[in-house]
Amino acid sequence: MSLWNMSKGQKAQISRLDITTGEHLRRVQELGFEPGETVTCLKITPFGSPRVYQVGPCVFSLSRDLAEKIHIASGDS
Repeated sequence: MSLWNMSKGQKAQISRLDITTGEHLRRVQELGFEPGETVTCLKITPFGSPRVYQVGPCVFSLSRDLAEKIHIASGDS
Protein backbone atom coordinates (compact mmCIF):
# COMPACT_ATOMS: atom_id res chain seq x y z
CA MET A 1 0.00 0.00 0.00
CA SER A 2 1.31 3.46 -0.84
CA LEU A 3 0.99 6.87 0.80
CA TRP A 4 -1.61 7.67 -1.84
CA ASN A 5 -3.96 5.06 -0.36
CA MET A 6 -3.88 6.54 3.14
CA SER A 7 -6.96 8.14 4.67
CA LYS A 8 -6.92 11.58 6.23
CA GLY A 9 -5.57 11.30 9.77
CA GLN A 10 -4.06 7.84 9.20
CA LYS A 11 -0.56 7.16 10.55
CA ALA A 12 1.70 4.46 9.15
CA GLN A 13 5.30 3.43 8.95
CA ILE A 14 7.16 3.72 5.66
CA SER A 15 8.23 0.27 4.48
CA ARG A 16 10.00 0.97 1.19
CA LEU A 17 10.67 3.48 -1.56
CA ASP A 18 10.13 2.51 -5.21
CA ILE A 19 12.05 5.43 -6.65
CA THR A 20 14.72 4.54 -9.20
CA THR A 21 16.08 7.96 -10.16
CA GLY A 22 18.99 8.77 -7.85
CA GLU A 23 18.22 12.48 -7.72
CA HIS A 24 14.57 11.90 -6.79
CA LEU A 25 15.49 9.25 -4.23
CA ARG A 26 18.03 11.51 -2.56
CA ARG A 27 15.56 14.40 -2.40
CA VAL A 28 12.80 12.27 -0.88
CA GLN A 29 15.23 10.91 1.71
CA GLU A 30 16.41 14.43 2.52
CA LEU A 31 12.79 15.34 3.26
CA GLY A 32 12.63 12.47 5.78
CA PHE A 33 10.71 9.86 3.78
CA GLU A 34 12.80 6.85 4.83
CA PRO A 35 11.85 3.27 5.63
CA GLY A 36 10.99 3.03 9.32
CA GLU A 37 9.77 6.63 9.62
CA THR A 38 6.19 7.34 10.69
CA VAL A 39 4.09 9.37 8.27
CA THR A 40 0.67 10.94 8.80
CA CYS A 41 -1.77 11.93 6.05
CA LEU A 42 -2.92 15.41 7.09
CA LYS A 43 -5.01 16.54 4.14
CA ILE A 44 -6.59 15.22 0.97
CA THR A 45 -7.33 18.15 -1.33
CA PRO A 46 -10.70 18.46 -3.09
CA PHE A 47 -9.20 17.56 -6.48
CA GLY A 48 -7.19 14.70 -5.00
CA SER A 49 -3.67 15.94 -5.66
CA PRO A 50 -1.45 17.05 -4.06
CA ARG A 51 -1.94 15.49 -0.65
CA VAL A 52 -0.35 16.71 2.56
CA TYR A 53 1.78 14.44 4.77
CA GLN A 54 3.75 14.89 7.97
CA VAL A 55 7.06 13.17 8.63
CA GLY A 56 8.54 14.06 12.00
CA PRO A 57 7.99 17.78 12.62
CA CYS A 58 7.85 18.62 8.90
CA VAL A 59 4.83 18.88 6.59
CA PHE A 60 5.01 18.30 2.83
CA SER A 61 2.63 18.15 -0.11
CA LEU A 62 3.27 15.34 -2.57
CA SER A 63 1.93 14.69 -6.03
CA ARG A 64 0.22 11.40 -6.80
CA ASP A 65 3.21 10.24 -8.90
CA LEU A 66 5.55 10.50 -5.93
CA ALA A 67 3.14 9.38 -3.19
CA GLU A 68 2.43 6.15 -5.07
CA LYS A 69 6.15 5.28 -4.96
CA ILE A 70 6.40 5.52 -1.17
CA HIS A 71 5.02 2.37 0.43
CA ILE A 72 3.75 1.87 3.95
CA ALA A 73 3.40 -1.24 6.06
CA SER A 74 -0.05 -2.66 5.29
CA GLY A 75 -0.90 -3.48 8.92
CA ASP A 76 -0.45 0.09 10.20
CA SER A 77 -3.26 2.57 10.65
